[in-house]
Amino acid sequence: MRHFTMAWWYGVQKGLTAHPHDDYFAYVTALRTRVPPERLPALDALLGLALHDSTLRHLRLEPAAATLHILLDNRYTGARFTLAYTGVEQFTSEPDPVGGFSSQGYGDLGYDEVDLSPTGALVHRVLFASGIELEVVFKGFEFLPDNPAEPGAAAAGGA
Repeated sequence: MRHFTMAWWYGVQKGLTAHPHDDYFAYVTALRTRVPPERLPALDALLGLALHDSTLRHLRLEPAAATLHILLDNRYTGARFTLAYTGVEQFTSEPDPVGGFSSQGYGDLGYDEVDLSPTGALVHRVLFASGIELEVVFKGFEFLPDNPAEPGAAAAGGA
């Protein structure tokens, strides 16, 4: 995470840090001019999501198909949905640098941000309350609402 970091999150809980929303959205506005036109729908879809306080229910990477499906439940809305990535070039899960991987699982999804890789692929970074960060480098994205518990079948014929 570059804008919504764990250090910032700890600080904001104690009233010690300012919110990076303005800086992040200024960055995204500038980033938009560098995003390949065919990736703009995926960028817009990601920027339109409200993922805060969602719970990770299922994560499935299919390397041969270059797809990743992340099934989430949002505790405030009760919605269940899948983030379906296509053209996946890289997937990384990093633990909290101090605490490592938590015995409590991922915890609530706190914040997410979008970036652009040097290859022109989009990058989606997600930070969980446990300090675990996910990073997906990808070319296509689809938001699948009210998806069944088995997300692998959802992307048939995807982007």
